[in-house]
Amino acid sequence: VSRRSPASAAAECVAPLDAPHETVAVWQNADGAEFAAVAGGNTRNEGWEGITLVALDSLETRRLAVAGYPQAIVAYARS
Repeated sequence: VSRRSPASAAAECVAPLDAPHETVAVWQNADGAEFAAVAGGNTRNEGWEGITLVALDSLETRRLAVAGYPQAIVAYARS
């Protein structure tokens, strides 16, 4: 997972992940903090059975177990 620094559109930070991941969805909480959820499954059977959550301000990660090698994750806006 990578994020661009708000100070410079050219600056980018990378959050190293333990295993390959397939897709990412980004969202913002009510306080304005941004997060990414990254699906752990992939088409090469080298992923893991879960989702990695990444806080984009600190790049801190948290892993959640999800059976079945999830390959897709989406974000949607409530209306």
